Amino acid sequence: MCSNETLRAVAEFDETLRTLTTRTVWLSQAVCAPGYFRTSDADQCKICPKDFFCPSESVLPLPNVEHCPENEYTELPGQNARTDCV
Repeated sequence: MCSNETLRAVAEFDETLRTLTTRTVWLSQAVCAPGYFRTSDADQCKICPKDFFCPSESVLPLPNVEHCPENEYTELPGQNARTDCV
């Protein structure tokens, strides 16, 4: 990633971003860690709130956050799968 004409690691922008391949430098090539979501490529990752689950951006396009079905909830924030809703 470039910032002020200086190449910086993606993790310096947001420590919860993960790269899918080595030597990735573009934010558009990074994804949030499981259980985190963002609204755009330039957004920082945020922990998935209670009663939602946040699958990988490679599974669900941005914003990668889904509400649990009616009458279901999550016990903790940061869940990443539909099966985390009980």
